[in-house]
Amino acid sequence: MPDAGGQQPRRCFVVSPIGQPGSPERKHADWVLNAIIRPVAEQKFDYVVRRGEEAGPGMINDDVVQSVLEADLVIADLTFLNPNVFYELGIRHAVEKPVIHLASADTRLPFDNAGYRTVLFDLSDWHKVQSAQHELALHIAAIDAPDFRVNNPVTQVKDKRAAINQNHLLEKMREAVGLLERRVRDLGHLAIGGANLSPEHAFHDSSEDQIISLLNAMRHRIDREISSAEPSLERNELEHLLLRLSQVEESLNLDIPKRRTGSGDGN
Repeated sequence: MPDAGGQQPRRCFVVSPIGQPGSPERKHADWVLNAIIRPVAEQKFDYVVRRGEEAGPGMINDDVVQSVLEADLVIADLTFLNPNVFYELGIRHAVEKPVIHLASADTRLPFDNAGYRTVLFDLSDWHKVQSAQHELALHIAAIDAPDFRVNNPVTQVKDKRAAINQNHLLEKMREAVGLLERRVRDLGHLAIGGANLSPEHAFHDSSEDQIISLLNAMRHRIDREISSAEPSLERNELEHLLLRLSQVEESLNLDIPKRRTGSGDGN
C-alpha cells in the first residue's frame, strides 16, 4: 500500500539458509540479519524481511518466489552454498532486478558466482562486521544511483546478443554508405534502391527528389541509432557514418537540410 505521501514502501528481501531453530545455520542467519543487514538496509528500506518471515496464509514457497520477483532489493547470503538460496538467486537474476551477494569470508563460491562482487564478512570479528556494514551501504547506494544498471550472467548474455545485432546493422550501414560513395565517385550522380539500407538493390535512374528523400532516410536511421546507443565504439562509428553521408551530400552539391544528431522530429 502507498504511504501517506503516495509513495510505494520500499522492500528489501533477504534470502539465506535458515535451518532449524537452534541450529548453526539459524544462529548464523540471525547474526547476519541483525548485525549486518538490518542496521544498514533499514536506513533505506521500509521493510527488511527474511525468507520465512512473511506473514499471512498461503504456501511459503509461493510467498518466497513472489518476494524474490517483486522486492526492490534482494540480499542473498551464499554462506553454506544452500541450494534454495541459489535457486532463488537464479530467479532474481532472470528478472534482471538488483541483488547483493553476501558470504562468510571462508566460503568457497562456485565458479559462476566467484566473479560477482560479494560482501564478505567474519562474524567472529566485530571490526570486520562493521566493515561489512560499510561495504553493504556502498552497494545499496550504488543501486540507488540514477545510472545504475543491473549486471549479472543473464544481462551479460543479452548484451552479447544485442551487440551481435548492432554489429550486423553497422555492417549494413557501412556497406550502404560505401556504395553511395563509390557511385558518386564513379558515376557523378546517386541513386539508391531503397531506404532499408540493403546495398544489394540496384542503383538506377533516380530523380533528385528521390535522391534527397533516400539520403534523408539514411540520415534519419543513423540519427535514430545514435540517439539510442550507449557511449561506445559503435556510437562513434555511427557518427563517423553520418559524417561520410554529409560528405556524399556535399559532393553532389545538393541543397539538403541538415539535421543535427539527436534533434530529429521524433518520427
